[in-house]
Amino acid sequence: GSAEAFSCLDPDDDGQITREEMFDLKTRFFRSRLSHLTVEEVRGWVSSERCVPIDMSEHLSAFRAHEINGLSLWKFGVKNPSLLRTRLGITSEIKRATLTQAICREIEGHGCLAPNSMKRWYSEEEGKG
Repeated sequence: GSAEAFSCLDPDDDGQITREEMFDLKTRFFRSRLSHLTVEEVRGWVSSERCVPIDMSEHLSAFRAHEINGLSLWKFGVKNPSLLRTRLGITSEIKRATLTQAICREIEGHGCLAPNSMKRWYSEEEGKG
């Protein structure tokens, strides 16, 4: 669960996150497409089963109320993930871990926003209209 969710934080699996590892992770996050999403695009990303494969619909209003955009996901999903519970009300550990895993996939370039997945994600969202 939790260890897998944070696998991208500790690439050498030594149980410690060095400054260098955190700097590299932060750099990759800010280069990711995820970091550039608007509040509404984040809500679409969280709602998409291809992106975050768990039902987060009950939390979408909290994402809007707290104006969670792509950049905010660094603070909420990586730097201080306890905010997912305390600010966004995501009490389920499984949902928090799934969201964090999805953020990690985007950072690593394997998420639904990866260049080879973008067209499908946007066309899927347009269909929800």
